[in-house]
Amino acid sequence: MTTDNMYKYTNNAASTYGLTWSKPTKKERPPAMDPKAILTAAAALIDDRGVNYGGVEANFERAAALATLKLNRTLTAYDVVIVMESVKDARRAIAPEHYDSHLDGINYRAFAMLLSGAAPGVPTTPEMAAMLNKLGASDAPR
Repeated sequence: MTTDNMYKYTNNAASTYGLTWSKPTKKERPPAMDPKAILTAAAALIDDRGVNYGGVEANFERAAALATLKLNRTLTAYDVVIVMESVKDARRAIAPEHYDSHLDGINYRAFAMLLSGAAPGVPTTPEMAAMLNKLGASDAPR
């Protein structure tokens, strides 16, 4: 894809979600976008891709099953998401102006959180260990 075609594709994708974006030159940066508008555009991509690929969890479970067969070692859906997020990170390092890589990266981070089971108020493993140790110490014979 040529640079001009990439611009047209990226600009069309941005306008689909009510964002404005102009082709940057070497000396100028694209205009700043509202963070909420960026997150809204990222969320809209999840819906668009869901129509084509199905549910998030099922899709990454399927990818993990395929990768497990190909690599002859067990991969989880979470592992697949981390690899995909890493691919986007690598692409952004080379082409930071590429709009879709940023939106996809946001979504992969959200998918990783979903698949990890992380939630507000859920203690981390070290916090749980400290709580168990504290409980064990209080129940120990004196």
